[in-house]
Amino acid sequence: MTLDDILDPELERLLGTAAPALREWGAARRLGWLLDRRLTEGKSGAVVAFVFERDRLAGATKLLMKMDSYPDVALNLGEFARHRDALDEAPEVFARRHLAELAPAGHDLVRVGDGRWIMFQRVAAPPPDEGDETAELHDLDVLSKVLASVSAGRPVPTTGTSTEEPVLCAPDVFVRFCGHLTRTVLDDWAGQPDVEPMTAARYLREHLLQRMADGLPLNTIAQRLEHDWLVVGDNREVLPNPFTLMADDGPGAALSVKALLGRAHGDLHTGNVLVPITAFTETAPFRLIDLAKYSSRAPLARDPAGLLLTIVVRVLRFLDESQREAVGNLLLEQEENSRDAPPWLVELVAGLRGECERWARRRVGLSLAADWRPQWRLSLIGFALILLGRRSTRTADRLWLLQFAGRATRAALSPARLPRRTAVTEVLPELLVTSAPGGSRDGDESWVEWLCEYWPRLSRKVSDQGGRGRLDELGEAARRGEDRCDEFLALVRQVDGKAFATRDGEHADVPVDEVFTCPLPEHRCARVVRPHPADDRPRCALHRGAMRHEFW
Repeated sequence: MTLDDILDPELERLLGTAAPALREWGAARRLGWLLDRRLTEGKSGAVVAFVFERDRLAGATKLLMKMDSYPDVALNLGEFARHRDALDEAPEVFARRHLAELAPAGHDLVRVGDGRWIMFQRVAAPPPDEGDETAELHDLDVLSKVLASVSAGRPVPTTGTSTEEPVLCAPDVFVRFCGHLTRTVLDDWAGQPDVEPMTAARYLREHLLQRMADGLPLNTIAQRLEHDWLVVGDNREVLPNPFTLMADDGPGAALSVKALLGRAHGDLHTGNVLVPITAFTETAPFRLIDLAKYSSRAPLARDPAGLLLTIVVRVLRFLDESQREAVGNLLLEQEENSRDAPPWLVELVAGLRGECERWARRRVGLSLAADWRPQWRLSLIGFALILLGRRSTRTADRLWLLQFAGRATRAALSPARLPRRTAVTEVLPELLVTSAPGGSRDGDESWVEWLCEYWPRLSRKVSDQGGRGRLDELGEAARRGEDRCDEFLALVRQVDGKAFATRDGEHADVPVDEVFTCPLPEHRCARVVRPHPADDRPRCALHRGAMRHEFW
């Protein structure tokens, strides 16, 4: 195996500047890798994909590869260590059926050297007795692709050569699967919980963990919301600031809950659940991935509340204003004001809430009204704040999340515990925008993205100014993967009479789920287009063809 054989070209492109580290690591161990298919490729810097690991002695094995950044976290506190803890502490049957194994020592963890790590996991094919049909490893993909079909109300194409069939799922099947997932996680993983009284302030901090550290997006947003009361967007309703609940001298310090604690994923959402998407059923086998937030003593309302809220946020763009408001009322148990909510979301909210309440009553005998529902509401607030600070959340959805968290905070506090109203922060969309994640690691990737996006406008203008040949030459250079950024900027300066204002992503509305990306087989740029329900499929200016349809 030569150095050129260690990484296939598509995997090398996917890894970008991390590729040399993996090639060097593979050379030392006589290992090589072929890309099978990506599961996600968002702009957070994380890459998740199935790959074939080629061992000169042992042959080929399919592994799940994840590359992510942990620059400020010691390795013993990062995902690798937490995943190992989850495997060690889970009941044997649950671990075997629902958690990915770590790859064997020597094949498991690669240091890139810039704060990033590449981790390899084994994801075994589900055994035949776990579902109605036998699912092959090749069929596994993220639950987000099933949700995309439900929220769009139609079949959606999948990505990757191995899953070319469209995904189609009936809403009632998806709803029942989410109940099955929640029931399994609580009954078979969390087990018998411990009960610990704690203040609402501490309970919320258990959800947010290090996300409130200085410089992180959620902390930045919290600092901008400087008053105890807010008016969010165009809605003139005055709401309590949910961040005040976390202060030890705030209203959350006077409110206490009997917290149920136990083993929990910590970030349970549809992108972290692998299912057989082309043979999906209401009791489909599943595998949980991304255990970076796993804890053996976590609030057990957090996972189901997080799963529910992330599903809601992923479908908000398909809802009109009255439906969005109705869904918020539904989550706050104001059923009389939720008649406009989509029926399948009504069933989902009722189903997950019912699963949790039956479990809490059966396992511990909690009073639902006095003990369980207050911590369920706080967990919804906590995960709303997590999503508020997540860079993949659309700006419009952040306004909805903050408004929901404010209304849930008001519902959680008695009138006597609400902060005294003195000043009010008016929350405009720009207050909730943080720097876009990641960004291009290579200079030529950015200029090609700009060239493709502005090609139609430049084409019209250069025809009048005699620059057609220069623009076409830049297009050919982009397709060859050349760095011609300076010439591109010079052309823009000539056409517009002023310098090109390069964007730093400060106001980017980062897309989630269904997206369109560059279709070029080589030298792909980072341009991403988020669709709207009525949009035609966007086209690539350089390729002259339809953009690639993907799900993140």
